[in-house]
Amino acid sequence: MARDCLKICDTWTIHRDSMFSAVKFINEQGYSAAAAARSPGIGVDPSDVRQWQEKFGPEAQPVG
Repeated sequence: MARDCLKICDTWTIHRDSMFSAVKFINEQGYSAAAAARSPGIGVDPSDVRQWQEKFGPEAQPVG
């Protein structure tokens, strides 16, 4: 598994940039966790986004 990916479960991984993007949607654009989770390129459960927000908070790195 690439360093910039995170294993979510036995069958699924997500790119670190997607996690940061989801948190940035919440922090900078006022999205809810559910809306960020549904965003193109994210597509995860809202509870995952909430956990990322707790973990990365306002320190989410810029993407791109």
